[in-house]
Amino acid sequence: MRKITITAVAIAGLAACTAGQTITTTSSRTIDDSFFGSALEWSNGVEIPYRFGVFEEDGFFVVCAAAQNIRRGEDQKILNAMKVSADEQVLVYNIRWAPRYPGTGDITGREANCRKTEVPFDPSARVSMELTQTSFRREGFIN
Repeated sequence: MRKITITAVAIAGLAACTAGQTITTTSSRTIDDSFFGSALEWSNGVEIPYRFGVFEEDGFFVVCAAAQNIRRGEDQKILNAMKVSADEQVLVYNIRWAPRYPGTGDITGREANCRKTEVPFDPSARVSMELTQTSFRREGFIN
């Protein structure tokens, strides 16, 4: 797998989603400095850290991800609301397949699950992770 540089990360409200790309499970990848890391914060101060990386495998984009501190149903809905795109073409519509680690500490060295897409790899593509929903039944996110 080749690494692609993450050039942008966006959080957008209620982005429209169309029919998804076919993705297949591929080898997991150890989380290292080639992964982007951030955290979403609920309005009550609880954080949901996540790490993701976008790579090349056999000429196609591969998305790898892991999440932390997923404690209840509302937290799990966040994984369903995360979308990864390359030049505005959707690679994956959710990361619910990502492993869920406890706590909020550093998960470097742990495994991220990966999904291979049908989108041809472009090393110059601008990659983004978007939250397609920012308001949930109980709480919202702080921007």
